[in-house]
Amino acid sequence: MEKPEIRRMIRQRKAILDPERKARAAERLISQLLNSDIYLHARCILLYASLPDEVPTLRLLEQEYPRRHFVLPCVTGPTTMELRAYTHPSHLTTGAFNIPEPTGPLFTRLQDIGLAIIPGMAFDRQGNRLGRGKGYYDRFLALPQMQQVPTWGVCYDFQLLEHLPAAPHDRPVQRVILC
Repeated sequence: MEKPEIRRMIRQRKAILDPERKARAAERLISQLLNSDIYLHARCILLYASLPDEVPTLRLLEQEYPRRHFVLPCVTGPTTMELRAYTHPSHLTTGAFNIPEPTGPLFTRLQDIGLAIIPGMAFDRQGNRLGRGKGYYDRFLALPQMQQVPTWGVCYDFQLLEHLPAAPHDRPVQRVILC
């Protein structure tokens, strides 16, 4: 199956997710992270503010902030994103592609990130990731400062496939958290 077909299939499955399933996924994500030494020892965590069809992350942000320092991506152009500090639930604004983005200060100390938690349309058992098709995370994770940062994908169980097509520029994750 090619990438567009996989995206279409996953979108169809996501469209029928009910609120109860999403709430359980948010709880599973929190539970798995709170039982992880890497998460517990990370002083700064790159996280995403979830879209309605993604594993919810806002509950994690609300529960763990200010115990942890979170940074979230903000789209700055057709091929670029930057990170901004998450400072409060009310300090999120709707950004590009209707993605919630923080209005906190610009974050540039990428070497301080102890864990990057990444969304995806699909993942496979080798850690390959299929995004929404714009390549923002692939370019960002390719930065030299991000090479030593542990990267974890987050998805619903139906988003984990046996094999995904991967191009040389695609950046795999080191672990996939099923919610």
